[in-house]
Amino acid sequence: MVLSLMAVLPAMAGNLAIGSLDLKVQGGATSGSGYAGVVQDTRVGTTLFVSNSNKAYNKVAVTVSSAAANAVHTTVEFVNVTVTNSTTSSKIAGGVQLTETGNSTGVFTGSFLVKATPASNDIGASSGNKVRVAYAATGDVVNLTVDGTKPTIAITGPADDSVTRATTVDFGGSITDSASGIRTDAATGPNAAGPGSGSADADSDTITTAEPRTLATGKSVDIAIRRIAASNPSTIFTVKTGDFSETAVWAAATNGFSFVSTRLLTAAEHRWNVQARDRAGNESITDGLLTTTGSQPLKLTIDSTAPAMGLVETGIGWNATTKKETSNARNSLKVTFTASGAAPVGDDPGDAGFNGDFIDAATLSAADFNVAASATSATLLPIASVTHPNLKKSTTAANPSIDTRHIVYVTLTNDMASNAKPKVSLVGALKDTAGNATGVAGKTAVDKIAPKLTITLTGAAGTRAVARGNTTGKEIVVRVVSDEPVTGTPTIDFTTFKYDASAGASGGRLEVHEFTAVTPTAVSGTTQTWETKQLNSVAGSANGLVGVFVRATDINAVAGSSGTGGTAAAGAALDAVVDLTKANLFEFDNALAAATITLTPATTGQKTESSSPFVRIDFSEGAEYSLNTTGGDLNGATGTPVDKFECGKATSTASTTCVADGAGTVGSSPTDVEVDIQNTVTLSSITLDGVDVSASVGTVDSDSFVLATSGLALGDHVVKFNGTDVVGNKYTSDQSYTFTVVARSSYAVALSPGWNLVSLPGDPADSSIDSVLPSSHPATTVLAYDPSDSNGPWLTAVKTAGGTWSGTLTTITSSRAYWVQTGAFTGIKTLIPERSRSAELPTIAVTAGWNLLPVVDLQITKGTTEAKLQDRSAGLDPDLYFASVTWTVAYGFSTQANQWRKITPSATVDNVGQGKGYWVWVTKDGTLVP
Repeated sequence: MVLSLMAVLPAMAGNLAIGSLDLKVQGGATSGSGYAGVVQDTRVGTTLFVSNSNKAYNKVAVTVSSAAANAVHTTVEFVNVTVTNSTTSSKIAGGVQLTETGNSTGVFTGSFLVKATPASNDIGASSGNKVRVAYAATGDVVNLTVDGTKPTIAITGPADDSVTRATTVDFGGSITDSASGIRTDAATGPNAAGPGSGSADADSDTITTAEPRTLATGKSVDIAIRRIAASNPSTIFTVKTGDFSETAVWAAATNGFSFVSTRLLTAAEHRWNVQARDRAGNESITDGLLTTTGSQPLKLTIDSTAPAMGLVETGIGWNATTKKETSNARNSLKVTFTASGAAPVGDDPGDAGFNGDFIDAATLSAADFNVAASATSATLLPIASVTHPNLKKSTTAANPSIDTRHIVYVTLTNDMASNAKPKVSLVGALKDTAGNATGVAGKTAVDKIAPKLTITLTGAAGTRAVARGNTTGKEIVVRVVSDEPVTGTPTIDFTTFKYDASAGASGGRLEVHEFTAVTPTAVSGTTQTWETKQLNSVAGSANGLVGVFVRATDINAVAGSSGTGGTAAAGAALDAVVDLTKANLFEFDNALAAATITLTPATTGQKTESSSPFVRIDFSEGAEYSLNTTGGDLNGATGTPVDKFECGKATSTASTTCVADGAGTVGSSPTDVEVDIQNTVTLSSITLDGVDVSASVGTVDSDSFVLATSGLALGDHVVKFNGTDVVGNKYTSDQSYTFTVVARSSYAVALSPGWNLVSLPGDPADSSIDSVLPSSHPATTVLAYDPSDSNGPWLTAVKTAGGTWSGTLTTITSSRAYWVQTGAFTGIKTLIPERSRSAELPTIAVTAGWNLLPVVDLQITKGTTEAKLQDRSAGLDPDLYFASVTWTVAYGFSTQANQWRKITPSATVDNVGQGKGYWVWVTKDGTLVP
């Protein structure tokens, strides 16, 4: 058997032949120069491996040698082989056609590809699958094993991004592959002229097994260990620049090799990688930064230089929560360490020329530093703490956005002046991560603190400055004071606002609508002080809320600002986000708000049936001008005006700083900012029919008043009034309002043919039954139920032949409910006068058991329909109306439906309605207080 098997195995290790069928594996289309389309030595013993990627060796060349298939000797002929994935049972439809190499040669060739994602002429396969090629004419079959798994590279040292003082470094790791494996120098290929051809010891090192296959130079063919100082080594497999695999001491490891190579290096940043291919051409490479696309080099820094302060800057601090630097931190200094003490280059090690020196956090303390008030001062500023974030720059869009392993932030106990330039000295044994200790040294800080601009807005008295605006002498006055010298003159931007209601990240926020830039004038007799006076023409000649954004640059080129809606460098900007909590705000107001008049009680329009109505005057001064939050315009009629904003809280959109009151997600301590904060109006005069009635006026709120009248005659009455707001605006002439007192109309209760259960909400002017139901009314019988009456409990009235009423029931009042029988739809109409202010409010005695009760209403509200009582859109809640008695059930009656309506406490059932009566079961004697 052994001799027979050897007879069918060819000498070349890049193929596998059984009988007439011969398979060779070649490099895929993108496997690289010298490999693509070239036969590769992928066979181990009797196993022929093939990859499933074009980047590796996934092309299978098929040869059939068969004289029997050469039937016609004068033409080229064809044969077919079948290709099947015997693991999944998938196959290439129709097989693979082989073409005869010439007339009458009897040798037929062709090829196919193995792919993880196959096209129609490919065979699909995953790693570990078996691919079977068969020639039916002879019954010969050759199998391939799919290896789609890359080699595993494990680095034992040095650690990525490590820093050391040692210049002698041990590089070590292992490269393993459990499938096709890593080739040794005893193997052949990648082509017939390559290393290994004709010699079992191609590198002449007397070792022919358990080592990586090597070139004549000694460098490994299938493994590269590259190192280049200060630049990235190649990631192209065939490029050997910087490869030091020939210096490595190799040892056999399970399924591969391990290596150690000791190198003498110079002080610098060294970048290195390890790259390997297995026998099937699958390639892997180390990656020092998995979150970044592509292969990033491993890094090693040889640092033999002590760290020194390269730059000290005032006003820059660190926020540990956001992992971001803070600007204008007046009690903070940023100290950047470099190897030579030169100014730092770049923010992180990825920048060209980066010279930061990483600090050993374990050696750092506040005692390592002294901070003097200036380069020539002996006064030391007390240090509160030092912060060393010691963080790498984020490889994504997250923070930190800079590397802070070489930065220390010194926090002082007290704030520094804007133009302070303290001297920071190293007095402790601070070390870098390589172990190099600092020497005693000092550096004067660079000014990075912006000038502090104090803004004073002067107008009328009030919580917020307000100016009449279009009147000379009533302007807004803006004063700017800088705490340090600035270059030139500050710029003042007067801004108006709009609310962007659009969807998306840029919507749902307050923004700058328009702005006007003004240059102030220096104030004589002062230092670093400027002023400007402006009419409302600076804000479009309109009343409303105005912001002041001021910017200036100090003599050290540091720009500062005060306000919101712009930047210190460029000033205000259209559509810039506004945070009202940070704004300098004032108001232009050159008019008293229009007043709204409300007459109570009123019948229709400006008419009342009351001889003592109330007249309410609302000046609306508190929302005289607003900002629209819908409609897409600033002041258009389509917008929804809002006078109050919730600011400074998180919302659904991160960039949002102010949301309309009640919208978005509010914080636990809301900060409200009003658009129009000037809410007060003084009612300067008011007359009724020419008579001063100011003594009869009550104040509702800061801009609303109510006039109480009494004993007014029927006819027209005129109220004239005027007022003054906080800046002295008033109407040019008194406003006039005319209303009419009309005769009181009768109260109507609807009746339907049949029995009606009704009541009156108040006592009629004449309660006699002949007055309430005169002889002309079609009603014939009236019943009342009153156990307390000596003629009761049932009281009755029947209409006589002459049209008058006869019986024990002689009056109809609001203290009883009544059954009224009628044959027509004619309702009850009776005059119910206004309730006297001095009259005692009504009560109704109830007894245990059934009581027939009315619905009394001090407002004398008109009755409603059964449908509205049933859906509870009108009428009175029965739980509230009967709250003063202990009741269990009530019944109402619908005449037209001939239906009883049951009502129980605390149930979602009918309301009780004016004009209706109800049977009510009471569990004990008591008093109904309507």
